[in-house]
Amino acid sequence: MPAALLLLQAGTTPTHSEPLLKAGEWITIAAIVVGLLAAVLTQLWIQRRQRVREQKLYVYGTLMSLRATWVHVDFVRAMNYVDVVFHKQKAVRDKRKVLMEHIAAKRKDDGSFELVDWDRAADLLAEMLDLMGKQLGYKFEHTQIKQTAYYPVAHGKLDELTLTLREKGIAVLEGRTAIKVKVDE
Repeated sequence: MPAALLLLQAGTTPTHSEPLLKAGEWITIAAIVVGLLAAVLTQLWIQRRQRVREQKLYVYGTLMSLRATWVHVDFVRAMNYVDVVFHKQKAVRDKRKVLMEHIAAKRKDDGSFELVDWDRAADLLAEMLDLMGKQLGYKFEHTQIKQTAYYPVAHGKLDELTLTLREKGIAVLEGRTAIKVKVDE
């Protein structure tokens, strides 16, 4: 048996009638082991809480910063991540569900789609962000969240032009339209 294990072995040795380690020494060893284990487990618990909070802050920050641009890829990604990151906050998940049901495309009997009430959708989003913010320690009211989104008119025009350019480019590539050339003399 290795010498280190012999030192930790309780009881007596064949040549000595006295135990190798006294009760106080065993208590000291146990305290060191338990203390180290507790420290490691506490550190892991703290790191997990920090990681969860960082994920929540990412989702919340992304949704807040892009709340005026719902079609932005990062906004969509963050919306899809809400149920995962806020899985313990039922009120947040329930509000997201109501929002998603509200904006879902609903087909009418004639094949067309109902128009979405985007003002109501913005209210629902602001209410969800309000709940998320309170869970993270922020004190914004949903009306403040809804009314303070910044989206310059120029960005709206640029987004519209980009969409139009893409649609026309695809129409040309698919052969649905031709490129017209005008020659001025």
